[in-house]
Amino acid sequence: MAKARSIIGMDPEASVRANARPALQSRLDEAVALAALCTGPDESLAMHNLRIALKRLRYTLEVFASSVEGAEALLSTLKRLQDLLGELHDADVLIPLLAPDLAAPGVHALLRRTMADRESLYRDFEETWRAETSAGLPQRILDAIREDAA
Repeated sequence: MAKARSIIGMDPEASVRANARPALQSRLDEAVALAALCTGPDESLAMHNLRIALKRLRYTLEVFASSVEGAEALLSTLKRLQDLLGELHDADVLIPLLAPDLAAPGVHALLRRTMADRESLYRDFEETWRAETSAGLPQRILDAIREDAA
C-alpha cells in the first residue's frame, strides 16, 4: 500500500479554505501520479494504490466540503472511481483463492465469472477514468480551491 504523502503548507492560523488548497493539492498530486502507473489491466497493485489515494482525496475533500465550490459533484465522481477500483480489487483477491480449488463443484464456473466480471470492471474503470480526466477532473478540483473562487 502506498504511504500518504505529507501535506506541506497547512497553517493553523489560516482559514479553512486556505488550508483546503495544500491538503487537496497534495492528495490530488498523489492520485494523479498513481493513476499514471495504471497502464493496463494487469496493474493490480497500482490500481489498488490508486483506490487508496482516491479514498484519501475523497475523505480530504469531505473535510473541506463546506469551503469547496461544487464539492458534492466532485465527491460523487471520486466515490464512483473508488467503488470501481474496490470491486476490481475484490476480484483480484478472489481469483487466486479460487484457482487452487478448481476441482470443487462450481468453482471453475465461479472463477470464469469472476475473471469476466473483472475484465468488465477494468473496462468500466478505464472508460470512467478517461472520461473524467478528459472532462478535466483534476482541473475542476484545482479550480474549486482557487483563491478567487471563494
